[in-house]
Formats: sequence, C-alpha cells, structure tokens
Amino acid sequence: MQRTSNVLSLFFFILVRCFLVNGACSNLDITSEWGDGLTADFHAAVDHQGHGWEMLLTFDNTLSSIECWQATVSTTDSKTFKFVNSDEDISSGGTIELHLLLHFSTKPQLIAAYLDGSDVCGGGSANPTTTTTTTTTTPTGPPTTTTPCLPPCTTTTTLSTTTVDAGYKPDHPAKYDYGSVIEKSLLFFEAQRSGPLPDDNRVPWREDSAMGDEVLGGYYDAGDLVKFGFPMANTIAILAWGGFNFQGGYEAAGQKEWLSKCIKWGSDYFIGCHTAEYELIGQIGDGYDDHAYWGRPEDMTMARPAFKITSSAPGSDLAGETAAALAASAIYFRNQLDYAYAENCLNHAKQLLDFADKYRGKYTDAIPAGGFYESWSGYNDELVWAAAWVAKATGEQADIDKAESLYTEMDAGNANPSEISWDDKWAMTFLIMYDITGKDTYKSKVEAFMNYILSAKRTPKGLVWIPSSEWGSLRYAGNFAMWAMQAGRLGIMPQEAFEFAESQMNYILGDGAGHSYVVGWGNDPPQRPHHRAASCPDRPAKCDWDNYQSPDPNPQILNGALVGGPNENDIWWDDRTNFQTNEVTDDYNAGFQTALAAVNQAFN
Repeated sequence: MQRTSNVLSLFFFILVRCFLVNGACSNLDITSEWGDGLTADFHAAVDHQGHGWEMLLTFDNTLSSIECWQATVSTTDSKTFKFVNSDEDISSGGTIELHLLLHFSTKPQLIAAYLDGSDVCGGGSANPTTTTTTTTTTPTGPPTTTTPCLPPCTTTTTLSTTTVDAGYKPDHPAKYDYGSVIEKSLLFFEAQRSGPLPDDNRVPWREDSAMGDEVLGGYYDAGDLVKFGFPMANTIAILAWGGFNFQGGYEAAGQKEWLSKCIKWGSDYFIGCHTAEYELIGQIGDGYDDHAYWGRPEDMTMARPAFKITSSAPGSDLAGETAAALAASAIYFRNQLDYAYAENCLNHAKQLLDFADKYRGKYTDAIPAGGFYESWSGYNDELVWAAAWVAKATGEQADIDKAESLYTEMDAGNANPSEISWDDKWAMTFLIMYDITGKDTYKSKVEAFMNYILSAKRTPKGLVWIPSSEWGSLRYAGNFAMWAMQAGRLGIMPQEAFEFAESQMNYILGDGAGHSYVVGWGNDPPQRPHHRAASCPDRPAKCDWDNYQSPDPNPQILNGALVGGPNENDIWWDDRTNFQTNEVTDDYNAGFQTALAAVNQAFN
C-alpha cells in the first residue's frame, strides 16, 4: 500500500512539474475541445478595488481568433491579447471569470496572465523574453507601429471588436469613399422609422407617424408602410452582426453612434412586440389596404391592425428570426458596454427561441403576410439560426449542444441554399455554427457556399447573378458580399472573399453603369425610387397616385437607399413604377451596409 502511495505521489509530482516547465496557467479550464478550437473558462482572483479592468493573456502559440463577451479584445501579435472592460466594478476578494472561444492551428497554452498589472496566472506567469522585435501591423484600425512584449508592459491596440479579424487586408487604396456611403445608408434607415421620432431626427421631411399602432416604433418595410416583422428581424440581425464584427469600419466612418441608434430602434420594437412568453406581434398594418394607398406615412387614415403568433397559432420562423435579431443585438450592445440592455435583449431572445421550438408552425398560417413575405423555405432554417445565435450570445455549452441538435434534426447538412435573403438563412447559419464550434462539419458547408458564390454567373459588367436576381439584383449582390466578408473574417478564403465583395460594392457605386445605384450619393444617382414618402412634396401639399405616376424626380431625397438594380444585361431604368428594379427595402440596405462596413474596415 505504501509503495502504491509513493507511485501516485511521484505521478502527481511529475504532472505538476510538467505544468511548471511548460509555464501553463492552471486557472484556465477547458470546457470543450475540437480539432482547431476550444472553449474555456479563465478565473482570476481580484486583489484591488476599481471601476473597469484590463487583462493581458499571453499564449505560447498564435491564435487565429479569440472571442470573449465580457470585454473588448485586441492584439498586435496574435499571442498576447488585451481584454478591456471599462464598466464593471471590481473589489478585493472577488473573482473575474472570462468565457473564451479560441481558434488556432496549433493548440496553445496560456503562459501569462495579468490583471491591471498584477500576475494572476495560476502557477505564475512566464518571464518576459529578452528578445524584442518591432513590427508594423494593420489589425482593424489605422496602421500602428508597435513593439510586442510579454506582460507586464503597455501595448498599443486599435481593435475594439470582440474578436480578432482574420480577413484579408488589401495592398491598394480604396476606389470609393465607403465611409460616406455608410453614413448615407444610416440616413435611409432613419427615413424608414415609424412612430414618434427622436429629437435628433436628421430627415427633415419625416415627422411622427402611425401613432395609433399597438406597438410604436420599428421600421416601415420598403416603399410601403407596413411593419412586417419577419424581414425587419432579419434586417436587425444582419446589422447587429456586422456591427460587432466590422465595428472598425463604422468607427472609421464616424458612424458607430448612429449605428447603435439604428439597431436599437429595431430591438426596442421587438421587445415591445413580445407581449407574453408565447405571444409575439409580427405585423402591424394590412398589406392589401396599405398597398391601395399612396401618400405620406404622416397622413395615413386606414386601420392598422396588429397580427400576432401565439401557442395556438404559432410561427417558428417569425419567433426564431426575432430571437436571432435580439441575440445578435445583445452581443452588439454588450460590446458597447450597455450590459443591462444587452441582458434584456438576450432574455427575450431565449424566450422566443423556446417559443419557436416548443410550438412549431409557419407564421403565414397565423398572420396574413403570405402575399408579401411568404416563408418559402419553411421554419427549419430559422430554428437552427436562432439557436446558433443564442449559443453565440451566451457561450454556454448547453446552448451550443441545442443548436447542434437542431441542426441534425432539421437535416441542415443536406441543405443546399442558392441565395441569402430574409427567407433563406441556411448559408448564414453555416457560418454561425462554424463560428461557435470550429468544427469541420460546418466549415465544409461554408467553403462549399463560398465556392458557389465565386463561381456564380456574372453580368457582362461583373454583377453576380442568380435566378432570384430578376427581382432586386443588387440585394443579392450585397448579401453575398456581406456573407463573403463574414466568412473571410473567420479565415475562409479571405482574399477571394474580399476581392469578390469589393467588386460588388464597386459595381453598385459606379463601376457597373458609370453611375451610382445609391440615392443621394455619387455620380448620377437614382432620382425616382419606388417610395411613397419620398415621392411626396412638402406638407401640406397633396400627395396621391398622381405623384406615383409623375415622371419628375422625387421631391424628397431618400439618402442612402439602395435601389433594386439592373437586369441581366446591366440595363436599368430609373422608373418609380417599376418596383422590381427601383423599389427600396430595409433588407436591401442591411446586407449592403454591412458589406460596406466590412470593406471599409479592411481598408482602415
């Protein structure tokens, strides 16, 4: 018995000695692991009091990316990462716990950890190396010359998103001023606002409207005046997703504050529409009555009924999409250090995912949106998409397991999408599933879709073209560009992704036809977008179907709106009555704006 005890003691001595030789911090607990990634919890004891904190973690091998929702993350060398939380109060005797998601090619060990300059690595941090090298790096902000070092030291950082961008950095200057287009696009979303407008409204020809709606706020869908919840939720999900992954692009444009207001206008509305645990208002306004009216939203007199889904009349696609929007918003606002609001968004997202899963059904069986936003792909994609987003927002293994379980149940591995749209979420779902797990199962689906995009047909002047492009061709180009940049950010064919996205953005901004397809921006922009409010003269002048038929330019400039776009031969007509080529919609701008932010981040 004594000999057995000695053998065990020797084993544990060797094991501890191994940790000490390798310099691994013992307070990093791996919670799940796969080929090129892992999730882990890092615990650090606090020995002082303060408002806000800074953590420096150093690994022995480089990482492809690291995610942490409790802080903003930055790096200059992909080994030492700086985590900053400017809002949390800490006190001596307390503990900071970081939930981490790591992607890598060679499994790393945590060898050093410092909290506000104090060593918090279990077993002690490795000593700084004596070799110092100077490098010039371009993370996601302006190029910065830095001298990397192991802590304790001061590092220069430029990244303020929650993950390190593994996307491609071009070696040539930008052809267009993408930042100014982002600014215009955010003005378009302001022009789409419903309800009581805030004091900082920047669209002078818009006033309070639809003040009798059951839930105020939200966005009018397009050139019409219905608040369709299904495409609106997809719009907010994509904007929030791009908001935290391509925050550098918005910051370089000076538009982060306006983006936050844009997202919150939507997320506030969805929270208001979630009137009970298993009840969600999914549409305000009757599509047919609305389309019989041409005039200003401020002058509407028709009834605007509210339609909802419930446990007895469910809509998994609508509930799931709204859950995705609120989970993405939670991550965005957590990244802006608005923790209370982020938690509120996440709580609603969790409830709505449960609603979508527990009471399954197609929302157009409960809400009369079928003639406008039919869920052609069914609700399977939204269920997995929603679960993946909740898992990304929480970082909890149980939520990741649920997303993977639903992915299997819905036979997502056999899904072969041909587009990215408010209806079809499969390609975007593959991306989020790969993002939260790092598994080859999902990576291969992402790579296959990337190859599909890159090999898709092009018009003579370079616009990507699929069968659905007959209606709103630029919408698909913007969505594909957005998706490609999200994939490139995760290290999936980053150069090809960037070059594709840049080509589509440049086509829209002037390369395609020698003129811009964005209202109020660039050379010879559209003057007659299919949009009720913009077609009306200043109040109190009359506005009706005569204004719809008028050959004159719209009296109001709908700044930033992306029109539907040209046909397969690059031909386009600036015709208000042609809604296939000249209507504007929130979802058109969501993908387009996100792609702009991504490209702008790459250049800056």
